[in-house]
Amino acid sequence: MKKVLCVISILTIILTSVLPAIAEEKFSLYNGLQFGMTMNQAMGKLGYSSRNKRDADNLGRPYLSGYVWNFLDIDSVDIAVHFDENGLSKTVVYELGSYYDRYEIDYQQYNRIEALLKGKYGYTEYNNTTAKRLPFKEAEFMTKYPYGTDHNVYAMTSLNGQDAYNHSGTYYYHKLSCPQFSQWVVPVSDGYVVVEHSLWCHEAWVTSARGDKTPDFYELINYAFLTETEYDTLIKDKPLDVYNGI
Repeated sequence: MKKVLCVISILTIILTSVLPAIAEEKFSLYNGLQFGMTMNQAMGKLGYSSRNKRDADNLGRPYLSGYVWNFLDIDSVDIAVHFDENGLSKTVVYELGSYYDRYEIDYQQYNRIEALLKGKYGYTEYNNTTAKRLPFKEAEFMTKYPYGTDHNVYAMTSLNGQDAYNHSGTYYYHKLSCPQFSQWVVPVSDGYVVVEHSLWCHEAWVTSARGDKTPDFYELINYAFLTETEYDTLIKDKPLDVYNGI
């Protein structure tokens, strides 16, 4: 009998260890928001109305953007939801903070949120300390995946560098950098969810006053759902540290 109980105990331990590694059936976000929802369903979960509809993201599709209150112990969080060609939710972005000077950045909040995510998803080798990012095929991601038309565009594109555009004969320069980030891949029943927590810096200046840069900083959490096919298409090499529930 003792041997039987011992075997049962061992099996219980093994199953307890293995079950968290099984892909999550549903990946829930704010207030039960999930991927694969229609715009009306997402509006219901977020408490949004037609006033929260935005004209078009990078793929020309309507999306949602608005504020929720007292979420993650933050007074207000801007949550944007983007939809696929079938009108189902595909990416979700939380803007947790925006700052107009590096001295205003709430690093205490950033570290607290980072600890919450690490507690849920575990260690990841994809972060600013290792200087490794998920190996997105950036060109395909930028042209095939829905994302925001504002600073949300910076999330999860590995976009670092400088761009310029001409307006009325004056060149305006934009420099994007991501001084802090962590990325995870979470398996779900029908694909993967890529999670990124990041602090983005956006600097802008004109040719005649290059020394007068105006940096803006944004703390974001970006969630993107990828089917198995999309994962194989958009990720160059399969990451080694896919979240296993530990």
